[in-house]
Amino acid sequence: FNANLDWAHKLLGLIISRGYHKKLVFRVALRVNEKIIDTDLLSHLRAAGVWFVMFGVENGNQAMLDHMKKGITIEEVKRAFRVAQDAGLKTEAFFIVGMPGETHQTVQDSLNLYKAIKPYWGGFSMAMPFPGTGLTEELRKSGNLLCEDYDKFGPECKAVKTDTLSADEIANYVKLLNGMARQDKIMHPKQLMYAIKGKVFGR
Repeated sequence: FNANLDWAHKLLGLIISRGYHKKLVFRVALRVNEKIIDTDLLSHLRAAGVWFVMFGVENGNQAMLDHMKKGITIEEVKRAFRVAQDAGLKTEAFFIVGMPGETHQTVQDSLNLYKAIKPYWGGFSMAMPFPGTGLTEELRKSGNLLCEDYDKFGPECKAVKTDTLSADEIANYVKLLNGMARQDKIMHPKQLMYAIKGKVFGR
């Protein structure tokens, strides 16, 4: 929503001038980049009826974010959540598990960042290699693409692995992290590793 600030402010102004802010409440997705998220934007969002903002964080490790070409920093993520929450907005954080280069440590980094930003709601998803994307080509070249039947893609589809994480471990991470996010229950790193190796899920 804030990729073009001039457009965003113009649209929000129209919503307010036409009185829609008195009838609607809605949520928007924002980028975390410091240059395009400030108190003026957040105040304008609130005035226009926005109560909930969503951020695609994706990973808590800077090297992973750079490899994914996100164009953001960990500090920008922390700042975005802080200023949004200070403005009285509810926040949501989206993370991806299983991108190329993912390790047990980078997943732990994502968990640590989740704890630091304290979103109102959060979600962890498995990496999905859709047709024609750079991700699909990278996975194919590395031998980490396990499924190209896109009709089967979904929560139970184990389509990818990494050099250090099996498809089952990635799926277990997603299941466990989502459960922890919902319950606001964060495990000690040793407990987390024990669970991911299959003990919690009876493997």
